[in-house]
Amino acid sequence: MTSQTNLSTHMGGTSRQRKSGWMARAAPYGMVFLLIAELIFFSLMAPETFATRASFNVVVSNSAILGLIVLALLVPLIAGEIDASLPAVLTVTSLSAAALMSHLAWPLMPAVLASILVATCIGLCNGLLVVKFRVPSLITTLGTFTILTAAITGLANGRVIEAGLPKETLRLLSEPKPLGLPLTLYYLMIVAVVVWYVTEHTPLGRQWKAIGSSAPAARMAGIRSERLKLLAFAAGGFLAGIAGTVQLFKAQLGSPNVGPDLLFPGLTAAFLSAAAFRLGSYNVRGAILSIAVIQFGITGLILIGAPYWMDQIFTGSALILSLAIVRVMRR
Repeated sequence: MTSQTNLSTHMGGTSRQRKSGWMARAAPYGMVFLLIAELIFFSLMAPETFATRASFNVVVSNSAILGLIVLALLVPLIAGEIDASLPAVLTVTSLSAAALMSHLAWPLMPAVLASILVATCIGLCNGLLVVKFRVPSLITTLGTFTILTAAITGLANGRVIEAGLPKETLRLLSEPKPLGLPLTLYYLMIVAVVVWYVTEHTPLGRQWKAIGSSAPAARMAGIRSERLKLLAFAAGGFLAGIAGTVQLFKAQLGSPNVGPDLLFPGLTAAFLSAAAFRLGSYNVRGAILSIAVIQFGITGLILIGAPYWMDQIFTGSALILSLAIVRVMRR
């Protein structure tokens, strides 16, 4: 009798272990399953509008700028900080490049490079406030976001900058569709590969991860945390400058209204990246997958006729869920 009981207990324990092992192996791909379920659901709910090439092209086109700003947000996050000002930095880049070309007759390339330099300097200034003055990064960068947004509103007065821009050149840099995909998507793919390589396969990326995991332990290991955090903020600003440049190419004008709307979707995708592939760790592959989940979800809600406020509930819920997952995974 005892031996039968022991055998039953052993078999039950083995079954639970197998189940636990299967779930542990499947967990990094949970977001993939979510995306598949999302695609199936909306395809069934709106087969004539969602499951079409036109719908796919809309999602891909809208994902490029969001994806670039998510990659910009990702770098400081990996280093254990947050830069919430980057969507506003995108707008500053786009507007300043357009203004230099429109009002001062600068050529395209110098105007773009100068604007990206400004974006990098904004990121560096945020880093200095965080590292040297010990101001929490969320408070610092939300303050910067507010200042930049107010300055943009005051200076632009709600008007776009369009006159005097080299429209033909901008079209050539945005409208072609190699292999049927928007050129802006290729910009995103190139930047994503570079950020992935730097964060996953270089000493700099490994040091950023060490700082993000435990800054005190990183300092004890001889890693110069302050300098590397400054570099992470500057890199985030630089990438936001790239995003602003691509936005200028895509819209073929400078608009004061683009960046701020990307703040919460961008933060949601960046945080949600830690729930895919490398659980508890912000990563590029997870960020790209998260963007797909968010963009297909929002597009699907629109196409099935959901109320306009449902996409905000969807994004907010995803943000809360992503933060909860990150906290649980890092315990």
